[in-house]
Amino acid sequence: MIYTPETNTEDRNSYKLFLAGSIENGKAEDWQDIICDQFKDCDDFDIYNPRRKNWNADATEEQVRQQIRWEQDALYKSDFVSFYFDPNTISPITLLELGLYIDKAFCIYCPPEYFRYTNVCETVKWYNTKKNRHITITDSIGILIEKIQILVNRCAILNKNKDLI
Repeated sequence: MIYTPETNTEDRNSYKLFLAGSIENGKAEDWQDIICDQFKDCDDFDIYNPRRKNWNADATEEQVRQQIRWEQDALYKSDFVSFYFDPNTISPITLLELGLYIDKAFCIYCPPEYFRYTNVCETVKWYNTKKNRHITITDSIGILIEKIQILVNRCAILNKNKDLI
C-alpha cells in the first residue's frame, strides 16, 4: 500500500491501482481502508490510497496543493483506477477524475442513491460502447473487492510470466 503523502512511489511493483473516490473531509465512509485491509498482504500489486488518516480540514493552501499533486502523480502512474461515489457526498473531484482517467477504470462502485448516478452510468456506457471496453458499475463494495481480486490475480500471473522471459 502506498498512502499519501509518501513520495517514494517508483518501482515497487509492475502494476498499480489508484483508489479514486469520495472522501470529502471524512464525510464519506472510509472505503479505501476496507480495500487496503483486504489486500494488505498483496505483494504483486501496489495500491495508492489518497485518504490521509490525519487530514486537517483547515489545511493550508500549500498542504492542499501537495495533496492534489500527490494524487495527480499517483493517478498518472497507475495502470488501473477504481472509483467510489458515496451517496452522502457530492464528490466533484471524483467526477473530474472519472472524466480524466476513465481509460484506466475497470470497476466503479456507485450506488443508485448517488445524486449523479445516471451521469456516471451513461458516461461509462458511452465509453464502453465507443472504446469496446467492459467497465463494471456496481452498488456493492463486495463486488468491487471481487473485481480487484480478479485484477490482482491476473497481474500476478503477468508478473510471473515476465520473469520467465
